[in-house]
Amino acid sequence: MADFLAIDWGRHEARYVLASAHGASLKVQAAGAVALADTEIDEETQPAVVARALGDALAPYKVGKTRTLVGIDRASIELHHLSLPPATDDELPLLVANQVARESSAATEESVIDFIAERAEPGAPRDVTAAVLSAAQLASIRKVCSLAGLNAHRLLLRPYATAALYAETKGATKQACLLVNVVDDEVDLTIVEDGKITFSRTVRVPEAAATERSYERLFAEISRTLLVAPQNKPGSGPVRSVLICGSAKEHGPLLELVRNKLDANVESFDPFAAVGGSPETVGGSSGRFTSLLGMIAVEARGGTQTIDFLHPRKQAPPRSYRKPLMAGAAVVAALVMAFGYSVWNEFATADAQISGLKEELDGLKQRLDRAGKKQAIVDSISDWQGGDVVWLDELRDLSSRFPPSRDLTVLRMSMSPARAGGGVITLQGSARGWTVVKRLEQDLRDEFHEVRIPHEQGRQQSDDYAWHFDTSIAVAKRTKEQYANPLAVQPEAKQGERDATKDENTTPQLRK
Repeated sequence: MADFLAIDWGRHEARYVLASAHGASLKVQAAGAVALADTEIDEETQPAVVARALGDALAPYKVGKTRTLVGIDRASIELHHLSLPPATDDELPLLVANQVARESSAATEESVIDFIAERAEPGAPRDVTAAVLSAAQLASIRKVCSLAGLNAHRLLLRPYATAALYAETKGATKQACLLVNVVDDEVDLTIVEDGKITFSRTVRVPEAAATERSYERLFAEISRTLLVAPQNKPGSGPVRSVLICGSAKEHGPLLELVRNKLDANVESFDPFAAVGGSPETVGGSSGRFTSLLGMIAVEARGGTQTIDFLHPRKQAPPRSYRKPLMAGAAVVAALVMAFGYSVWNEFATADAQISGLKEELDGLKQRLDRAGKKQAIVDSISDWQGGDVVWLDELRDLSSRFPPSRDLTVLRMSMSPARAGGGVITLQGSARGWTVVKRLEQDLRDEFHEVRIPHEQGRQQSDDYAWHFDTSIAVAKRTKEQYANPLAVQPEAKQGERDATKDENTTPQLRK
């Protein structure tokens, strides 16, 4: 029987690795990926579909009592980078929970919060990376394990497990390195420096097949990560090394493309070779198993997992005063019996005073709650006013880039500032066809706008707008001069298209 089972899943497939520990080395007994059903999967049906696929694949191995490690992708959690006042490790859980509750609009009392705290000198502020998993996500993962007959021992974050395998096998180096891991239709881009993750992002790549177009898209995301990462972690060194998870054979064209266009040391990182195994049993992309092997490698040597949502860091329980209180109660009882009525009268007076103080305390708590709600509103308004995005200029810029109204219409739009600067614009709309949505994505993307279209779907309607889409636009800070001439940051070909669009005098319609 295997010592460890590591599993994770995405939209199209579920993956597993069975391994045994032999001293400092691992023996991979089985590894594979099983495709999920082609039927439409939603949040309610996904646990049953995933559990059925994993259960069928693992049935020959009898893994019911095997220690199971479950991986979760970056998109399923919230990640917050916090700077907290000087505090001890025992004080951090409460500080992190309070700060996350203030900064996250989605975190609730049922959410699971785990964090990583960097070491600091006594009296110095603490830098913390906090991960938040919703109660609904946790319940869904537990349901998958229950239906598949598995007992989850740990719930770990996929990019951190990938970085753990790199640190376990390559060793912690001072030089910053970018790990690129293609998993299903997602790409984890993680920068590791001195054995610690300094930046991590996950993007979805529509072109999953190994084509020249998909390689160009992957290279664009690698370049964008290298540009954005230094702004996220001040003081981090430049990235001089890029490791693409998987064998050199499966990622040959991508390796060659990155080598030709980047001034960096570009290599492949075969996870099975790193642990002394063979990727032949998986019959395809070996890089997608990197995080699973990383989970097992850390667990096999008895190491501490960086983020574990099943065992989050919590405040130490308070010291028990039960025995001293019991002894004191016995003394008080003896005094009451000795002094009789006079002592009882003193206690009655004290009870009355305590009751009055409790009522006063309840009144103060109510006033504090009301003041806290007002302060939250003031803080929200202050955050909005202190943002660095001029939204009227952004609206003017978007209007100049949109296709004509006969091709596309906007049904809903929202704008909000981002905590680290800039802002986020979300759009929902309808278009004549898929090509109009793709043209919109290309026209909006520039050095100040990062566009994601996570959902697009054709449908039958009474009008001509038969294609529905959702769009998320990350807006970067601009100067007044750049706002004054927004078309200057776009390629010349796109400026010509903008001028032609303006001549038609057709602007997109905004629907409430």
